[in-house]
Amino acid sequence: MMRTLYAAALAVLATAAASPALPAETLVLRMTASVEYALRNRMQDSDGFWFATYELKGHAFPNGSDSIAYDLSCVGASWGIDASLGGEEAMCRLGEDGAPVLFARGSAVDGRARTALLRFELYGGRGRFAGLDGTMTMERGMDLSGERPTGRAGLMLRLAMVARDRAAE
Repeated sequence: MMRTLYAAALAVLATAAASPALPAETLVLRMTASVEYALRNRMQDSDGFWFATYELKGHAFPNGSDSIAYDLSCVGASWGIDASLGGEEAMCRLGEDGAPVLFARGSAVDGRARTALLRFELYGGRGRFAGLDGTMTMERGMDLSGERPTGRAGLMLRLAMVARDRAAE
């Protein structure tokens, strides 16, 4: 009996030592991103309703002492009437050294056609973000009018992550 308990205790300690330490509280990371975007398709009818698909690629830099630059890429679709934004769907990927470390799926949007605040659900954490899930907000400004099908944009990101086993709490 003691031998079984001792072996089980060693297995638990070995597992705990091998797994990365996850933060006990919410980890908040603020980033500034510089991206280039391209409108892939844009349609507008005579009543002013428009629909546009886009792709953006660039780099996100954590605000603070962490000097790691992350690759950021997103694909999305936006729609609205005239300057009003009716909705937006987007999928984003944050990568490090060419390998994806975090994925985000858009869940809500507020704002206008040129500036918006998007909310994302984070999942698939790997590397530094292994075992973490959470949310991301993105302040984005892009010209979705179609007058310029490509351009540069600056984004502000805020990631709030918790350990995956606490994500449902």
